[in-house]
Amino acid sequence: GSCLQFLRASFPDSDGAPDDGAINWPAFGLHDEFNAPSPVVALNWLGKRSLVYLTITNEFTIVDTVIMTMQENLDFSSMNLVYAEFALSRPTTSTRGPGSNICTTFMNSIRSSDDRLMVLCQEEVKQITVLGMRQQIASLEEGWQWL
Repeated sequence: GSCLQFLRASFPDSDGAPDDGAINWPAFGLHDEFNAPSPVVALNWLGKRSLVYLTITNEFTIVDTVIMTMQENLDFSSMNLVYAEFALSRPTTSTRGPGSNICTTFMNSIRSSDDRLMVLCQEEVKQITVLGMRQQIASLEEGWQWL
């Protein structure tokens, strides 16, 4: 789909409740949502507060889940991302036409580690890192893009 929903857990209040051995499971409610311009094919955490999702048009979008804003939108359409195809047990309607049972996944192409996202492309491995404001300014100064 093209919509990412962020849920928030709310735990039942156990103050004053008799302890009858029942487990009070949390309830989940909608916290916020983002609409992607095209269907989302993969997503992964990048650090403690950022979520990265990949759309079918090979665009990575980084969302700060604390302040619920988009941080960056990266176009990877020229990078030739690696993907896997697999057969489903029953035919579905897909971009390959009705009755096709072949699906594509990009989930094995992206991994996060040490606040970095590694993206497996056909020619190389790309790395995405979220920089703090001071690191961003320093990076721009090094590239002569900051006055």
